[in-house]
Amino acid sequence: MGVNATHLFLRQDLDAPALVPCGVGTAIVVTRPSPERDGPDGNEDAALVLDLGEDRGLLAVADGVGGGPSGAEASGAALATLADVVVAGIRRGDQLRVAILDGVERAQEAVREVGG
Repeated sequence: MGVNATHLFLRQDLDAPALVPCGVGTAIVVTRPSPERDGPDGNEDAALVLDLGEDRGLLAVADGVGGGPSGAEASGAALATLADVVVAGIRRGDQLRVAILDGVERAQEAVREVGG
């Protein structure tokens, strides 16, 4: 198993769905700021599509907790860290489950670091 592509959506306001090849299918990503919020921070959510080839992929979302301090930074750090750790684990030969669990643990640490 290898890694074909990593697609990370941060602070996006997509006018149309993004179609992202992933495994044997296509992930459809839609991410926009809340229409009820008209603030300078925009969309604080993040989305990740990690194409692992063959018949595997990893899809993840992180809610930036709109209006909270550092919401966009926390959601971005969580998914960027998750992607980095999973890719590194796969390249090392780790089982996908192990790589994902390691990635989730490190993503939690990254969010705590952003929070201060």
